[in-house]
Amino acid sequence: MKRFIINLSLAVMAMLLPLDAAGARHAVDFNHPKQMSKTALADLKRAQKTGDGEMTVDALMRYSLAQSFMDASNSNINDIIARIEQVSQQETRPGIKALLLMLEAHVLQAYSEEGADGLKEYYREDQDDSPAPADYRLWSKKDFDTKTAALYDEVLAMQEPLALIPVTAYPRVIKTGKMGATLVPTLLHFACQKIYEYHLIFGDSHIDPVALWLESTRDNTPAHIHAMIETYKYSTNDYEHYRENEPSPRFLLEPVFRDKQKKYF
Repeated sequence: MKRFIINLSLAVMAMLLPLDAAGARHAVDFNHPKQMSKTALADLKRAQKTGDGEMTVDALMRYSLAQSFMDASNSNINDIIARIEQVSQQETRPGIKALLLMLEAHVLQAYSEEGADGLKEYYREDQDDSPAPADYRLWSKKDFDTKTAALYDEVLAMQEPLALIPVTAYPRVIKTGKMGATLVPTLLHFACQKIYEYHLIFGDSHIDPVALWLESTRDNTPAHIHAMIETYKYSTNDYEHYRENEPSPRFLLEPVFRDKQKKYF
């Protein structure tokens, strides 16, 4: 159980990195998870009534964390996912829907990771091709990976509207400074980075986040350099090009670019 709590906490908070989790309207209080859960549900109800998408995402994040702390058997995974899906399936705004889908993927990923070091026994074999059970506690690792990849594919399939949404559009959910907004300027770039990090550990989905990330930043030099650095998709020629032709972004990014070059070239 402790492993799941830690994984879920890290997963939900890491969903917003390299930006910071804003902790929006309420502090996350792990000492009083029941009250935290009650407050989150009240906020969720109010957010749905008023159409406040940011509060909806924030409330579901807090509810997921609180439930993971209250649950001694991990059975709350079913309730957590059901609540997120109930909201996301009704959501039509691309930005809010993308954040909800990513939250669901991170919760599933955290639960699946509990078995990474043999601390949770999977009930199904990965070779079992029958439909996944309704109870997530009975899933195999393959079931989790398949579902998570499908959620991320759904996010990246919304690439056109997400590319038009600044990463600063949801300040109560995502807090960023000037550097964060420069390197990861849109919700699409944010999604690509988070999904790429998932791919490094768990494998591929159908839509390649690296190719999409690099292509979508091609006309934005700081963001493109950041994407190349994070995915290691750059060469000495790339470095020389930006050193000679892009003095302002070079000043901003050359130290990390140069450090990476020394290590890998």
